[in-house]
Amino acid sequence: MKRFIAVQTGARRNYIIPAILEKAGLLEALYTDLCADSGITAILDRIVPQSLRQGSLSNLLNRRVPSELKGKVHTFDAAALRYLARKKLSRHNLIKENEAVEYFNHEFSNAMICKGLYNATHIFSMFGEGTGFLEFAKERDIKIITEIYISPITHRIVQSERTIYPEIETPFTTTFLEKYETYSHKVCELTDFFIAPSLFVIEGLQELGVNLDRCCIIPYAVEKLWLDLDNQPHKGRILFVGTAELRKGIHILGMAAEKLSHCKYE
Repeated sequence: MKRFIAVQTGARRNYIIPAILEKAGLLEALYTDLCADSGITAILDRIVPQSLRQGSLSNLLNRRVPSELKGKVHTFDAAALRYLARKKLSRHNLIKENEAVEYFNHEFSNAMICKGLYNATHIFSMFGEGTGFLEFAKERDIKIITEIYISPITHRIVQSERTIYPEIETPFTTTFLEKYETYSHKVCELTDFFIAPSLFVIEGLQELGVNLDRCCIIPYAVEKLWLDLDNQPHKGRILFVGTAELRKGIHILGMAAEKLSHCKYE
């Protein structure tokens, strides 16, 4: 019988994939960095008063797994807390931030290896997080299924934009690009089967040498209640959803806003 260990950091889509696996009777365990249902974050959830739950701390304490997963979630607090400290100390220095990610990937992998595979036959991974653990599993004939949720060649596209608009974001260093390419190819090498939300992502995988027969497109779903909302748009008001960065196209919106400035858009 198939048994899955789901590996994901953060609470992407409210842990829907592990929840689906659990509902199907296939989930062995959920390995994640921090959540309010386990480890040190659960302790903080019990002792921190509401008045202090603000900003990043509030976001962390609201990171909760669905009730059916509480008995199967394992957090790796030490690796996660060291990463948060390194990220804070990096002070938005891209090189130091990426070093922090590399350290975390290594420490997170080792912590999961120590925890073990239990009776898993498959690993579900988000973008290859914990590559060392995936290698460990692969060596033991465990099948790896990886969800790639943005194009794996996004860094190339962003580098092109950064080269054109260096006054907005500094171009990546050659070292960073080489490391990212190496990481992407490693994930492709370890993965048996890919899940992606769009053809655009699949095309990125193909550019890295992945055959189509290893890929499956599963478009993101939307809760039906969102389709029943009665939107009341305000004339002249535009909402940009996402981080204000080149990767999300904020500069394109800025250019459009300049051309439409006479229309008095907000």
